[in-house]
Amino acid sequence: MWFPRASASGVFVYDMPSLPKRNKRNKRKQDNDRPRVPSGDIAFYNTKWGNVSRLYRKLNPLCEMCKASGKLTDASPGDRKGVTDHIVSVTNGGARMDERNFMTLCKSCHDRKSALEKNGWTCDKGGDYGEYIPINKADAIKTLIK
Repeated sequence: MWFPRASASGVFVYDMPSLPKRNKRNKRKQDNDRPRVPSGDIAFYNTKWGNVSRLYRKLNPLCEMCKASGKLTDASPGDRKGVTDHIVSVTNGGARMDERNFMTLCKSCHDRKSALEKNGWTCDKGGDYGEYIPINKADAIKTLIK
């Protein structure tokens, strides 16, 4: 909708309405300020998975991809240093709570693995009842670091 306003010469000019500009003083929330909502079952990720993830990273505190390439990178719990990742992603039928499907990753390796998965990377997997695990975890990690 256009809104008319008179100009100095008496001719009407039509302006398009706009939202106020956002600055440091104007703390109005906008659509892009909404917090990220995790995909999947939120209760699962907030309780069971959080506990399992922390326990796995306490037992395996080093990034497994970095370790396979000869570097030692701390990904232990706390300070958002790393994550416990499913080798066969849950969306592709990977087992959620089977530690044979877990690996500890630092943030940069996790970002790299996620990008490879978006481009179609998968590992050899096996298992029953729709819950897959990698056939050989070491081989899966080696294909990721190439």
